[in-house]
Order: sequence, then C-alpha cells, then structure tokens
Amino acid sequence: MYGLSRAPICHLPPGGDFIIKSAEEWVSVLDMIDKPACRASLSYRSSRDGGDFGTMVDKAGDASGLLFLINHNDTYRFGAFVDGRLKPPADPTQTSGHYKVPHFFISISGAYGKVTKVPIPEAKQRVEVAGRDASIEASNQDSRGKLYLGEGYLWLAWAAPGPADDVRCCNNHINKDDLPDGYLDQCNDYGQGTLAGGFTFHAKEIEVWHVVSGGVAKSA
Repeated sequence: MYGLSRAPICHLPPGGDFIIKSAEEWVSVLDMIDKPACRASLSYRSSRDGGDFGTMVDKAGDASGLLFLINHNDTYRFGAFVDGRLKPPADPTQTSGHYKVPHFFISISGAYGKVTKVPIPEAKQRVEVAGRDASIEASNQDSRGKLYLGEGYLWLAWAAPGPADDVRCCNNHINKDDLPDGYLDQCNDYGQGTLAGGFTFHAKEIEVWHVVSGGVAKSA
C-alpha cells in the first residue's frame, strides 16, 4: 500500500516517545491493516492517561479500528489490530461476553527480526470486555483480567487471582502453530510462544490508536 519512501499519515500529539519508533515501522504496520489511505491517531497512552482500565475503555470510546500497541521492555514491542470496537457492558458488574471481531497480532521487535504480522484462526478472533466492577476468569487457571483479545492470547489487567488494578499487567501466549516462520524465541512445554519477553509481564507502555481509512482521526 505504501512504499517505504512514503511516510504514513499519523496525527501525533506533541512530545513523547511512542512505541512505534520510525516511519518505516508505521508503514509496515499500516500495510498489514490494508485499508486505503490509513490514518492513525492516538486515543490512549498509559504514561499520559494512567493505568486504569476504565480510562482506557473510555478513551477508546466507540471508535472502530483499534491498534493496541504494547512496549514490554523496549526490546519486545508488539500489538494487535482490532477491526471493530470494544463493547463494554452497560452493567459495570458484568462482562460483554465474548464476541467475534476480525483481528490479528503484530510483532514490532524482539520476537521476530522485523515487523511481522501474526494472523490467528478465525475461531480465535474473539474479544471480551469486563465492566468497571467485573472481571473475566481464565478458563484453565485461577487468574482474571479485564480484557482479552484472541480468545485469551492477550490479556490486559491480568493477575492471579486478579484482576490487576493496572491495565499494564499483561499475559500473552500464542500457540506455536499460529506463529509465523522466523520466531526467534523458544516455546514452552505447552507449545506456546509469546510476542513479549515473558508470558506474564508488566508493560512499560500501552497505547491505543484509532486507525481510519481516508478522513482524519483526531488525537485525544
């Protein structure tokens, strides 16, 4: 969609060291999204807006086309593009229940030698969002979080027993069969890899970007 000589259109707030570091990385990521004339604008940033889950959901609003970016430790940077929106429940003591929405993961650095798209099976393209006073229980362990993507491939506000108060408390695992060739790290005994530096971690930064086709999306 873009040649590397053409910078993508991003509306960046003043100041700050963003998770995507260069125009070349932006080009690679937006090419994966594959929408005409993509424009990205920042909706949420944990270092600016705090780690409260409800704040992140409020900042994302009802926008459709959300790029979640996670900086674990500067070496490991990754994310996910959700071609839809978050659907928090009307009742803050409930969850949305899992719902289908097209999405995929992206490794920016660390797990692969270059920016790499990590598609996941359609059956895994499910999202669940907890209300402010609720949590989502993992199906196979005594842990809880406030949001998952990839039917549990990525959790935010994750802890055991949980949930965590901070959205930057994360868990990420991806079955090795869903990892493209070129994965640089070792899978665990369960045949799972991660795009972070460890399966459970506290992210240095989380950003949520609104990606639109054509018209301008304004930064929060």
